[in-house]
Amino acid sequence: MAATTTRTRMPFPSELLHKILTDVLAESIHAICVAPKVCRWDMNIVWILAGTCYTWRAIVKDILVMAFAQGAGESTQEEHKR
Repeated sequence: MAATTTRTRMPFPSELLHKILTDVLAESIHAICVAPKVCRWDMNIVWILAGTCYTWRAIVKDILVMAFAQGAGESTQEEHKR
């Protein structure tokens, strides 16, 4: 009878996954700003990453919300003071 071996998968550290996805998104956004006609793959990066799995979709959404929400509260507060 053959012995069966089971492999245990080590979970990928969440912090590392966030760092990698943040870097990929940042590079793509930079490439789009510098040369928008050249970067066809970069234009679809959000859909590509979000379509990979539900975990990545949630992480990409969180990263983009944090990235594009920067400063939004400041302008609202300044307008509120007027």
